[in-house]
Amino acid sequence: GVKVLQLSSVLYKDLIKKTEGAVIDAGSITSEELAKLTGIAIVLAKERLLAAEQDGKLCRDDSVEGLRFYPNLFLSTWNIFRLVYYL
Repeated sequence: GVKVLQLSSVLYKDLIKKTEGAVIDAGSITSEELAKLTGIAIVLAKERLLAAEQDGKLCRDDSVEGLRFYPNLFLSTWNIFRLVYYL
């Protein structure tokens, strides 16, 4: 576990939204890539990605190549509509 100090002006939902946006822009991302993109430590980037996953915004693939996060298309309203329409 990591203990992190966070300014009261930084909102949890804003961090989740920014993290989700970075993943959407990239298509998929690792904690190392997010760390490099945002200029934060790898362990903090991983915590942000896991928090966004916990919030339902991201999905992850844990393979021999490592942990990679993707936008959660399962909860996207548009994708649910398309799925129902084509069934």
